[in-house]
Amino acid sequence: MLRTARQDPAAAEPRALSAALTPPQKSLHDLQPSAGQFAPAVQDVTTTIGFVRLRADSRTYDPALLTDVKRATETLVGRCTSSR
Repeated sequence: MLRTARQDPAAAEPRALSAALTPPQKSLHDLQPSAGQFAPAVQDVTTTIGFVRLRADSRTYDPALLTDVKRATETLVGRCTSSR
């Protein structure tokens, strides 16, 4: 998912992006109840992915949304790796 989030936001094809982010969003949604202290960060990633998918489906995709996914994902990874 991080690879997808790191691509050039302006070059992303919205429908393909939405399809690529669907499985990770579901996995994160399923993980959230057991994420403990990381649950808020997991929710942030899940939510930002949801905005990308909604806007892609409604043909109102904005490249800044992918930047939001990248930022939320990097925050989650940072929290997970710094808590060891």
